[in-house]
Amino acid sequence: MAAVKFMSSVTLYCLVQCTLELSVSLCLTVLESAIGSLPMCCTGKQGGTVVLSSSNIRYGTLPIFLLHGIIYSTSSSASRKK
Repeated sequence: MAAVKFMSSVTLYCLVQCTLELSVSLCLTVLESAIGSLPMCCTGKQGGTVVLSSSNIRYGTLPIFLLHGIIYSTSSSASRKK
């Protein structure tokens, strides 16, 4: 997944995926085909999705995933109770 500033006030989020059985070369070819389909389905829209049998591409102005970091403390209450 990637997030880039599309315009000064707009972030564009994008996710591309291929199934595991595709080689890197074939994955790139299939994704190029999916990207080529975007103008037919998504022109003028703030987001879109193209799903093919072995790949998909999704983009939009809202985050595709909500990623939350996990903060680990160097001292835990469990270790202090010993």
